Amino acid sequence: MSFTTGSYPPFANPHIAELAAQLDASLGVANGLSQYLNQSLGEAISANAQIINAVAGAPNVVLVTLDHASICYTTAGPLNVTLPPIGSVGRMCEIIKASNDANGVTVNTPAGITFVDGTTQFILYNQNDYVDIICNPANLQWSIRGYRQRGLPVNGGFSGLAGSASVSDLNDNQTIPSGIVTTMTINTKQFDTGLPTPYWNSATPNIFTIPATGIYEVDAYAAFLQSTATSGIIVMYLVVQDPVHGQIYAGGNVIPVPTNGAVCAITMSNMFHFDSGSLISVGLYQVSGIPMTLYANSGTNFNGMSINQIG
Repeated sequence: MSFTTGSYPPFANPHIAELAAQLDASLGVANGLSQYLNQSLGEAISANAQIINAVAGAPNVVLVTLDHASICYTTAGPLNVTLPPIGSVGRMCEIIKASNDANGVTVNTPAGITFVDGTTQFILYNQNDYVDIICNPANLQWSIRGYRQRGLPVNGGFSGLAGSASVSDLNDNQTIPSGIVTTMTINTKQFDTGLPTPYWNSATPNIFTIPATGIYEVDAYAAFLQSTATSGIIVMYLVVQDPVHGQIYAGGNVIPVPTNGAVCAITMSNMFHFDSGSLISVGLYQVSGIPMTLYANSGTNFNGMSINQIG
């Protein structure tokens, strides 16, 4: 028996192909068993492959028993793909996110079925992410055999971290009234490497706009001039306008007003989870009985905020 070489079908199982190639090598047969198994299994799987295109406003797709491979395009919106009911032992299903966009593919188990770890969802974030699943009917579970899943959602075609930015107030002796919540002025950009969009916009200079959902480290700092105040407190915190959860006050630090009216500084540093599109600003609040003024010195960063995505 002889086998001819040729191009492999697009969904040939790489694990079977690798094993067969090893057998070929041990037997000294060129393109023998490997070509046969790869082509036969590839054709069987390819015959039951489908392309799924997202439809805006209709994200839910339920796979049927014979859908072995599903190639998903999420250009028009996200997809929720539900696996078929558990079938015979070894029943396989592969789901691939093929398009390069910000929409994910959420793979769901059907009602009453879980993955082996007890979860019911697996998310494909970026182009070429995939999950390869095999069923175990005895336990009513789908087992994940292999996957490619980058940890961050794609940012408009960019799959890395969203970068960082620093904005300061260099020239404005901003007054912070007593007993009134005040947004700190940050009107001078130091740098902004935000992706896919910048954090800072001169049209809204006191606000950072979060370019991608993730975990961020935020640092804020402010220095107050000498004053005649001798008691009270100064509070610094983040004001977050989140598109999912609404307005949130996050983090924060409190220091006492110096009893001798000396220059004082307040800082805060913390990690937060922000949703894409969240608006971030720094709030200052002081209770001393009199207005207090932020220190300003051109060329020196006494007051400002920096942000960096870390996950």
